[in-house]
Amino acid sequence: MLTEADKSVLNEVYRNSRVGMKAINSVIGKVYDDDLALDLNRLAYQYARISEKAAGKLYENGLKPQEDGPLNRAVMWGSIQLNTLTDISTEHIAELMIQGSTRGMTEMTKVAKENNACGKFSSEMAEELIHFEEKSIQRLKAYL
Repeated sequence: MLTEADKSVLNEVYRNSRVGMKAINSVIGKVYDDDLALDLNRLAYQYARISEKAAGKLYENGLKPQEDGPLNRAVMWGSIQLNTLTDISTEHIAELMIQGSTRGMTEMTKVAKENNACGKFSSEMAEELIHFEEKSIQRLKAYL
């Protein structure tokens, strides 16, 4: 049985990793650097793996993972389109992805701290996502 803290943390892991995947999917068509495209695809795969793990635990406990609403998805998509309208350079795309990963890491850290009474699995999932975001930022810095 999951506590409210576990539900909050797992839903944030799920939501956060899904946002990362959707951001990559929104920008990947504009990437002309093969190395960056490959790295972004690898990151998307890892986001998918993390979100599936969190969703699986929620489903095991009879819960459905919480998705971002259509307004949030539209805002993110619009922001990416606007930010890449005049600049699709490798450096700019990497910078946008770094900013997104930093936001995601900050949000995940806040939720994890607010719900520090969560169980081991939820805590480990939060740490896995935070660690993954840190590694992603380091990898993307090579493109700046």
